[in-house]
Amino acid sequence: MACLLEHDNNFTVAIPSYEIKNNVTYYEIHVTVGAVTWSVSHRYNDFVELHEVLIADHCIAKEMLPQKKLIGNRDPGFIEKRKVDLEAYLRVVVNYLQRAMPLVLAKFLDFDKYDITYILQNMAYKCFMDGDSFLMKSSEYTFNPLQLHAISERLQKCCFPTEVSNNQHDFSHIIDFCQKLQTVIVRGGRSIIGTSNIIYNSLPFVMTMFKSVSELHFYNIHLPNVCDFGSVRLTVGCFVINNSCIKQLTDALLCDKVHKTTESSDDVWNKLVKIDFSWNELSGIDDGILLAPNLQNLTLDGNQIRKIENIEKLPKLTYLCMSANYIVVEDCLYSQLKNIVFLNLSQNKITKLSPFAKLVNLKTLDLASNSVSEASEIRYVSCLPKLEYLVLTGNPLSTIIDYRVKVFEAFGNRAQCLCLDNERPSQKELDTAAVLRALTVVREGKTPITIPSG
Repeated sequence: MACLLEHDNNFTVAIPSYEIKNNVTYYEIHVTVGAVTWSVSHRYNDFVELHEVLIADHCIAKEMLPQKKLIGNRDPGFIEKRKVDLEAYLRVVVNYLQRAMPLVLAKFLDFDKYDITYILQNMAYKCFMDGDSFLMKSSEYTFNPLQLHAISERLQKCCFPTEVSNNQHDFSHIIDFCQKLQTVIVRGGRSIIGTSNIIYNSLPFVMTMFKSVSELHFYNIHLPNVCDFGSVRLTVGCFVINNSCIKQLTDALLCDKVHKTTESSDDVWNKLVKIDFSWNELSGIDDGILLAPNLQNLTLDGNQIRKIENIEKLPKLTYLCMSANYIVVEDCLYSQLKNIVFLNLSQNKITKLSPFAKLVNLKTLDLASNSVSEASEIRYVSCLPKLEYLVLTGNPLSTIIDYRVKVFEAFGNRAQCLCLDNERPSQKELDTAAVLRALTVVREGKTPITIPSG
């Protein structure tokens, strides 16, 4: 990331080319600060507007800017000469004003988009002018890694000169704003930023400026770039990480630690009750789950998990969502999921319902788009005393003739309390199921199978 204050001896501007759009000539300016480069395009009239401000406020000589030409200004030879003259103009102006570059010149060269100093100036000004009114309406704010990196770099340094000369640019406005936020969202990316060579997910940052955050959301972030969570572990109750390529829970919960061990009490997220680590590359539920002992709600959709494990280590967990994985359930799940009330295992590889037979606390069971094919499997979940919502659509089972009636038949007197595939039973379905159940009892001389609940 650019920082002109640190690379003032390695700073250049050039105009290597131009482009004509809709009969208007745009001159492409290349800016280099240390290892960072970017480009910005301006018309000649933009140079004129800049020059007028510099004349009035910074004593730039009027004759420095190449003169306007009314006739022949689209001639290639003239445009090429103007390009050279504008480059010379910019170099002189920058050399003269570099030490205390005015904001008008910085914005003209897009320093406010890529340079730490000017990004922080812009953020501080917005916090000073609108921070309190914003916080009165919402305690949620979205950052990008560029902004957080700028804040993190500033935390390691003394104040910048602009902070002394202008109270509106004081860094303390940013810190005060950050400390009051309750929901922090960070959106990164793997592509370059604007016209620069900076990539969002190449920028390290800390989270120590957030003192009151209760919800933390990371989207498309390179987690190893989070260098320090600070007090976030002590305050966060909801932690969301999506599309960030994490392979283990410890990659997320201990991303700022060199030695990723679950044994240190200092690394425990005691207030964390909700985790959503969907659409990553998790292959299982590792021991990192021990770092969230009070977890109540766990969502791991769209990963690469093949087995349900370590859930028994979360005694307070009641909500579990693991759709769009590769889970194949063969054994009874009671020891793992005995406390679960809401269970979503849709879009997996499940072929039978018997493993769910003893989950007596279940109220919602979503097994949509799996591979359950036999109607006889329904009996294993029909005995669950608290089950109210059952989703089986997308299984081969749901294509059987009179599928819904067969399900309601298996549930007997509890059929009227069941919402199947997000639809309550009609009276006709209940009546038909009751008749079929009565015929079964008469034909077999016994009641349907009941699965023990203990």
